[in-house]
Amino acid sequence: MVELTFALELTLAIKLGKFLSHESTLFGEYREFKDAILNFKESLEGIVNNQRKIVIIIDELDRCKPTFAVQLLEIVKHLFDIKGITFIFMLDIEQLSYSIKTIYGQEMDATGYLCRFFDYITRMPKPSVLTYIENSIERVQLFEKCSSKDSINIINFLCELCDYFILSLRDIDTIICSYKIMLDKFLYKYYYVEAHCQYLFYLTLKYKDVAQFNNIFLKEQISTSIQKIDFKDFPYIKESIENITTIIEDLQYKIITEQSREGVRDPEGEVYRIASVENYTIKLRRFNGVNSGYTVNISLDTRLNYLLFAPDIKKWEQIKYMKYGQYIHQQLEMFNFIELDS
Repeated sequence: MVELTFALELTLAIKLGKFLSHESTLFGEYREFKDAILNFKESLEGIVNNQRKIVIIIDELDRCKPTFAVQLLEIVKHLFDIKGITFIFMLDIEQLSYSIKTIYGQEMDATGYLCRFFDYITRMPKPSVLTYIENSIERVQLFEKCSSKDSINIINFLCELCDYFILSLRDIDTIICSYKIMLDKFLYKYYYVEAHCQYLFYLTLKYKDVAQFNNIFLKEQISTSIQKIDFKDFPYIKESIENITTIIEDLQYKIITEQSREGVRDPEGEVYRIASVENYTIKLRRFNGVNSGYTVNISLDTRLNYLLFAPDIKKWEQIKYMKYGQYIHQQLEMFNFIELDS
């Protein structure tokens, strides 16, 4: 028993001696690690001098996994602490603080912990939404007869959507991108800015309030909040919403042409309705349902109030028994574009 105890003590003494003399594997690996860091910093210092500096920008770190975000900050702090190298982090420090708390606990002062990584913290100035939309729309080829006034109306309407739905710049990009796809496929044929604003409204609703979008187009349930929307200079949006559940043939519309801005009327002043559409020609009937024998050729200016426009009227025989909301929803679903345009 005494011999066994002596053997253990001797073994421990030898290991302790190696440990104290830096001969253990642990100390060897640590020395290699420290040397590697030193060599790395010396190499960077050789690149950076008084005439050359390096600026590294890291964006959206708050969107990364919390462990990755912390590890990256630690690496930057300990490995890149070199004069002439500057890191700029573009992030939401409040959002990143929530991520840090998932690692260290909800009681931790996460913001204080993060601030020790940064030498200077500032808040980016809020961009002008109007200017951003103007620049974005400039890169979009609108419909052929789009005037400068039409373009301004689209921009103003997008600004109203931003106010109502509290859109971020990323939201604006997404909506304009989808709008451009629809333009390229079929909306370029619509020569009224009112049609474009309608589709922009429903596109925005689709991306920012999918529950309301589904209620309107799938359940035919229109909430009070949607009904109360007042777009000031764009009242036709409300008219569109109010007719969502109406059969297209039964819409209370007038046939508007370039010559008849108040609706096409017979000699007695009665407003005509559509009897049928054939070969881009509208056969008319009186409001009481009696066919009149009159016809109107469909031009780019022809519309039914601000609900349906020339491209829609040309498809009258295919869509007249659909509900207005069904048709608009079909237009909005991009997998239907090719079929609708055939």
